[in-house]
Amino acid sequence: MNTKNLVGVIVASALLASGMVISAQLLSKFFLRIQHENKLSVKGYAEKAVKSDVGTFTAIVTCSDPDLASGYKSLKQCSGKVLGAIKSYGFKDDEITINSMIINKIYKKINGKETNDIQYYTLSQCIVVRSNNIELIASGHKELYSLLAEGLDVSVISPDYFISDLEKYKQELIAGATRNAEERARIMAGNCGGQIKRLLAARQGIIQITAPDSAEVSDCGIFDTKSPLKIIKIVVSLDFMLQ
Repeated sequence: MNTKNLVGVIVASALLASGMVISAQLLSKFFLRIQHENKLSVKGYAEKAVKSDVGTFTAIVTCSDPDLASGYKSLKQCSGKVLGAIKSYGFKDDEITINSMIINKIYKKINGKETNDIQYYTLSQCIVVRSNNIELIASGHKELYSLLAEGLDVSVISPDYFISDLEKYKQELIAGATRNAEERARIMAGNCGGQIKRLLAARQGIIQITAPDSAEVSDCGIFDTKSPLKIIKIVVSLDFMLQ
């Protein structure tokens, strides 16, 4: 074989190989396009009404006095009365936490400028109540306001309600939302004369925990703490291959 013919054979082989590579790439893209065109994306939804099983509220007792020792005695006395009232409502010792006292110095002002002389002390103490008795939490915090009639400076932070075993409900709702999405996919595919073949991908959405009848949603998720009854909502996204 002469040199000219050899060059021709090499060029022809190179072109053939290049053509095969290009054909393979086109075929691969074709199948990917077919696969993409036969993908069905659906969303599934599930929700559940759950009653909170843990509740907390905080009572803040405050006293002011120009003498620190006298203010300390007054705060101890006031905190004792608040603590006694809380226990009288039915709360147990292990459900009550008494935090440390906080002491603030209030300085005298002359012509609007603060001096180094102490005018009086403000002393405060937080009493935190945490209980599984949700009904008692809901009613007990309101009763504390009756102490105002006795001249006690007490403020009450409204209760927060929580679900202690939230993970259990998450798993249940994920399963329910997945079943809902699969059923939607079967209905949609069936109405078009097809059927789902296999699952391609699954994504879990943000869990929303709201008060009943709330339409509030957030990309970061919502966790309502003010309602004893909560609605847990979850959305999942599934991608199916059709046949």
